[in-house]
Amino acid sequence: MGAWGPGLYEDDVAADVHEIYMDRLRRDGDGEAACAAVCAALGDLDDDPEDGPVLWFALADTMWQVGRLTDEVQRKALFHLDDGADLTRWQQENPVQAPKRAAVLDELRARLLSPQPPE
Repeated sequence: MGAWGPGLYEDDVAADVHEIYMDRLRRDGDGEAACAAVCAALGDLDDDPEDGPVLWFALADTMWQVGRLTDEVQRKALFHLDDGADLTRWQQENPVQAPKRAAVLDELRARLLSPQPPE
């Protein structure tokens, strides 16, 4: 597990997603290009059972924070939240921190289903 804590961004993949997206967004202000940059750099992780969910959680949350969450990214993140594989992995590999991870994922779901802040 490339995670050092149960927080959403306490993970190598999530930190990379956030950094790539925000760097590209700051450079040219184009949310679609920023999303494409993340997918180009890390899209091969989509099929990874451990890192794939983290990729979509972090991308959806980052995009939501800046008011640019797309329906497609939201759908993929919600799919992985519903699937539950990320939490199952935490329950198996770090049962002490699993309840905290569950709370993080519950908060993420609520945020993704709430109105976004303005761009």
